[in-house]
Amino acid sequence: MPQTRSALSRRAAPAVVRRLVGALAATGLATTLGWAALASPAAQASDDVTVSNVTTTSEKAETWATVNLTADWSADHPTAGQTLTVTLGDGLKWPDGLDFKLINKDAPDVSIGDCAAAADTGTLTCTLNKNVEQWNHVDGSLWAHGQLTDQAVGKTSLSVTVNDRTATVVPGDGNGDGTCDAGCGGVTAPPADKDTHKSGWFTKKEDGTYTWTWDVNVNGSKEYTVVDHNATFQEVACTDSDWTKSWKPENVTTNGDSVHWTVPSADTVCHARYTTQTTTDSASNTATVNDKQYDATTDAQAIGGGDGVGVAAPPSTTSTPSATPSASPTPTPTPSETSSAPAVPPSSTPSESAPVATPPSATPSKTPGTPSLARTGAAAATAGLVAVVAMAVGGVGLAVSRRRA
Repeated sequence: MPQTRSALSRRAAPAVVRRLVGALAATGLATTLGWAALASPAAQASDDVTVSNVTTTSEKAETWATVNLTADWSADHPTAGQTLTVTLGDGLKWPDGLDFKLINKDAPDVSIGDCAAAADTGTLTCTLNKNVEQWNHVDGSLWAHGQLTDQAVGKTSLSVTVNDRTATVVPGDGNGDGTCDAGCGGVTAPPADKDTHKSGWFTKKEDGTYTWTWDVNVNGSKEYTVVDHNATFQEVACTDSDWTKSWKPENVTTNGDSVHWTVPSADTVCHARYTTQTTTDSASNTATVNDKQYDATTDAQAIGGGDGVGVAAPPSTTSTPSATPSASPTPTPTPSETSSAPAVPPSSTPSESAPVATPPSATPSKTPGTPSLARTGAAAATAGLVAVVAMAVGGVGLAVSRRRA
């Protein structure tokens, strides 16, 4: 008898295993296919910002000369958080303070994104905000100024990448046709300017405060005393040729607003640099060099900008069927045409932080009685059908298992 029960147990064990395997298979199939059906609507939406018409120009093939970049961009079903990146290759850099907004071309006071450059990575990143979600499709443009650096010396071509599209930068290509027009032997470093003068430029804006850099260029003496009463001293650098071969004098001393140093030759060119801050977009500064006064005035010029304009999603044309069929077919209602506002030319200067506003005509009104989730309804029906089929397959598996048992 113990041997008979042992044999029965051995025969019953495979039957139990088959039932368990059939149940697990049905459950796994239903879960896998159900999730696949639910995930399919999300795959229909595009998460990419498409880039086209990337163009670069460079008037001079010299270090610190400006490189101009323009590009067009677009996105289907745009959403907040989508990004557009512009990465500069070796020998190029973004100027300090490159930070601007993408504006709604039809409403220049409304921002649709923010752009900022990271000096350490050479990447300008533009991030769309929620104001683009009013549109089913958006087209835009972008422009920004970069600079050639001393790493570009001797090179006849460089590169810039906008999202996944790489463009060639040809130093000296003034019209953007891809061929050099001036200084075609490669980027050069011009000799230092042997003239005493003062210049300034906008550096950055942060929390409403503008930072300015002032450069006092001196030559013709072996000893200098520079005084600037309203600025913060940064450094002194000198060169005997060009600024790619600069050096710092070791005998620089400061005394309050005064900076003093000496050089071995009167032909040596030096500059003393200072910074100031204002709450306005222009600034002036005065300094004295060996008791002679030099003035400079500058303002914050735009070094980047962009815009976009979208197309609103068309209103739904799905009509609710009548409960009682009529004798003659009811004509399908035709959606009214949405007239777009006349385009406003983009501002040459990017606007400051603007109030976020949604145009009242941008979001189409829903037709009463029309399901608001028309596209996801088909996915839900598919998921339900898949689940029913999976349960049926599982039931067949269980029945076969019992029959074999």
